[in-house]
Amino acid sequence: MKTKDNYYHFLISLLIIFFNSMAYFLCLNSMKCWIPYTSLFVQLICQINMILNSLVFPFLLLLIIYFFRSVSLILILHFFVLIVLLTVSIYYKQFQSIPHINLIKHIYLLPPVIPQILFLLFGFNELIISASIVLSLAFSFRLSHDFKKNRFYAIPKKKILIFFLIIIIIAYPLKAILINSQRPITKWHRVHLLKLHGFIPVYFKQFREAIFKEKKIIPWPGKINLNTYNTTSRNKNEKNVIILQVETFDACLMDYQIGSEYVMPYMHSLKKQGMFFKYFFAYNRGGASSDAELGSLTSLIPLETHPGFDTVDYQKIIPLNRILAREGYYCVGIHANTGRYFNRIQSYALMGFDKFFDQEAFQGEAAGWDSKDKVFFEQTIKIIHSLPQPFFAYIITIQSHGPFCNYSTNPEIFDFSGLNKDMQDYMLTMHEVDQAISVFITQLEKYGFLKNTVVVIYGDFGNTVFYDDSPGALHYYGSHEDDLYRICPAGSRVPLLIIGPGISPSIKYKVGSHIDISPTILDLLGIAEPQGWLGSSLLQPGTGKAVLNYDELFVLVNQGNDVVVDDNYHNYSKFIDYSTSMLDP
Repeated sequence: MKTKDNYYHFLISLLIIFFNSMAYFLCLNSMKCWIPYTSLFVQLICQINMILNSLVFPFLLLLIIYFFRSVSLILILHFFVLIVLLTVSIYYKQFQSIPHINLIKHIYLLPPVIPQILFLLFGFNELIISASIVLSLAFSFRLSHDFKKNRFYAIPKKKILIFFLIIIIIAYPLKAILINSQRPITKWHRVHLLKLHGFIPVYFKQFREAIFKEKKIIPWPGKINLNTYNTTSRNKNEKNVIILQVETFDACLMDYQIGSEYVMPYMHSLKKQGMFFKYFFAYNRGGASSDAELGSLTSLIPLETHPGFDTVDYQKIIPLNRILAREGYYCVGIHANTGRYFNRIQSYALMGFDKFFDQEAFQGEAAGWDSKDKVFFEQTIKIIHSLPQPFFAYIITIQSHGPFCNYSTNPEIFDFSGLNKDMQDYMLTMHEVDQAISVFITQLEKYGFLKNTVVVIYGDFGNTVFYDDSPGALHYYGSHEDDLYRICPAGSRVPLLIIGPGISPSIKYKVGSHIDISPTILDLLGIAEPQGWLGSSLLQPGTGKAVLNYDELFVLVNQGNDVVVDDNYHNYSKFIDYSTSMLDP
């Protein structure tokens, strides 16, 4: 009878190991990572380490079941592992990286985006991970129950030997804790490191750095493009400035057609009336949408670990509005959402904005997470009318935030053959946003603002959810565009369009990113740049560069009218270090 019980318990133990390991592999195997100069041998070692790392939790769980037999402890452990695996898997889908431990402090940002997580990010992979952990929990309860009934069951020598083997298997991945506590884990390739070392070493290192953070004073390394530093003012143009930051605005939508119909016909036509920058890139890291604001206003590279608004040294940074205020500009921020999200009310005040208009300034469909951009813009025009001139208005839209269900457009206006429901929702939402932008620009023109106002329109980030191997599910681009989307991080390419008096229609091929917005605006106004900015005016000659601090450090540069990756990305780490010292001192 004991022999049958042993076989039965052994089978259950194998099932526990199998389901836990499967959940681990489903989480990590779906992640893609690019490491330069990686040999087949290193890739093989990585796969072997993944197998060994996947055994840590199930073997630890079996030890707890055998020696402690606590149902509560088993439940807590399974719940913890499920939360970790789902968090990492879902976060990777949105950001192509793994979450930093610092984000725990910003969990208050989570509730409003739960619909986006459930409708867009929680897919089949996450469902199987959940089912695997639940099955492991059920078998663990069964095994624990059986062991409780045989409380004084003797431990044979073979099991003692197995116990020591388990300890060795657990100790193998843990050795990386000691190694990496002395030798820092690289700032990039966190997905690769997670696959190679497992969760414990990577997050132990992050925890250690968060607790024992070293404060470093790093001097300004100069501009990324040294030959484009505008140090003197000239022929100042006292124009109003409006920045329009559009939520989830992917560059492809400027020209995207379904059949013969443009998804965003107004933006497609408006592109022919201003300067359109073909190779413009966004930051979408630890601060999500707020990264666009931080990068655009301060000309610093946003953090990968958490929203920079929460930790930035406001005395050291030099935001655009502060420069404009010295020139007599009245500066405001305008957003339909609550100003408490990303701590915007306090952050904009500390940056020196005269006022921040949040949802309290709007009524009806113009206010809140479900704001309609058309109504929001109609009420925003009234705010702009009330501003003393010259003014600087930073306007942030929200209608096109995921899960892309906030639209009233009839789906039958497009032939969506071949596009899934999520993509259809995105297209219909952006079509409605396009109509709203049309209303806004038309109103600016009607009331005479466009005669003396520079309008800068760009996306906070692109559409990351629908990318498949980076080019994504759109299947729209020609071969050249496909290649471009393969070399840049998913969702990083956004449109940049500048319209206003004296701006000739043109397509610009210079590579740029959010950190180039402020220098470009000052160049248009004839105002000198401050020392401390990393970005450069996109109007100046020279090679453009975009340093993107993603899971991997991407450096995109011009090659004629094309864009390529600069493999010497380590030469640019000093710019990341400097930005970090300013945004998280």
